[in-house]
Amino acid sequence: MKQLLKQYAGGLILLALLTALIGACLWSSRPVRLDAGALMPAETLDSLPGLELYLDTHRGHTLSMTVVNRSGLSVESGGSVDQDAALYLEPGLDVLLNGTWYNVPYEPYTSAGVGLELDPVEEIEGQVRLSQFRRLPDGQYRLSFGYWTQAPEDERPRKDLPLYASYTGLEILDGNYTLPTSSP
Repeated sequence: MKQLLKQYAGGLILLALLTALIGACLWSSRPVRLDAGALMPAETLDSLPGLELYLDTHRGHTLSMTVVNRSGLSVESGGSVDQDAALYLEPGLDVLLNGTWYNVPYEPYTSAGVGLELDPVEEIEGQVRLSQFRRLPDGQYRLSFGYWTQAPEDERPRKDLPLYASYTGLEILDGNYTLPTSSP
C-alpha cells in the first residue's frame, strides 16, 4: 500500500492542483451579480450641448470611443496610456435595472493618467477598458464620459468647477458588446 501511495502521490497532488485551478477559473469567470438593492443609483449630470460620444465595437469583444467637441468651448478630462502608448478613455459605467440607472462597482486599478484637452471642433479616439468591472451580465448599460469646462478668465481650481458628462449606450448580449438601437 505504501509503495502504491509513493508511486501515485505526485500524480494525485498534480490532479488536486489542477482541480483547484479549474475551480478558481470557473468561479472568477462567472458574471457579476448586479442587484438594484445593493447598488447606488447613478447621478445623471448635465451634458454640454455639442459634446458627443460615439462608440464602436470590434467583433463584440473590444470597444473604442470617439469624443467629438462641437460645443464651442474647450473641455478637460482624463484618460490613461498603456505600455505601448495606446490611449484609453476611462468612462463610468451604469446599468439599467427596473427603469433606473445604477453605478456598476469596479475593482480599483492603477494606470498612467494623462490629461485630455479638447478644443472646439476637436475630437479624440481611445480604447475603452471594462475589465475593472469583471465579467458583466447581459443587459443595458451606459458609458459616461466626465469633463470640465473653464473660461480663460476663470481662475477657480478644477475641484470648484461644475462637472459635466456625456453618455452613450451599450448592450451586452451573450457576453458580447453590441450597440443599442436607441440612446440611453
